[in-house]
Amino acid sequence: MTKWAQTILFTVLSAAVLYLMVGLILWLLLDNLNGSFFLLMGVYILVGAGLWYLYVRTHPDKIKEHERSERDERSTLIRGRAATVSHIMMIVVLIVAQSVSFTLGRADLGLILSAVLFIQNIGYFIAFLYYKTKF
Repeated sequence: MTKWAQTILFTVLSAAVLYLMVGLILWLLLDNLNGSFFLLMGVYILVGAGLWYLYVRTHPDKIKEHERSERDERSTLIRGRAATVSHIMMIVVLIVAQSVSFTLGRADLGLILSAVLFIQNIGYFIAFLYYKTKF
């Protein structure tokens, strides 16, 4: 597994562990019903990490090709790092806002943010498929 793929996997797994820990604390220790939301988000992120891990393990040549296509002649990343960081930061901001809205008892805002997060991920997936076929 390449270092790029390991970095993404580690970031996603750390977010999943954080959500699972917060969910267990809220649900078991504080008897707060919002803990189930955090547990569900942790499981959702774990499923995504599992799918990423399966993709990396079953298509190592595509991962290396993707990483190679994002480097210039000096072997520095030209667009991959900035795109990955911006995608992760947008997801983190939406998830934090979503978590705050559910913790404060505003489920309507949480559902709106869930829809925004879902639409954003669908958009990134469509862009990924487009660039995958183009290059």
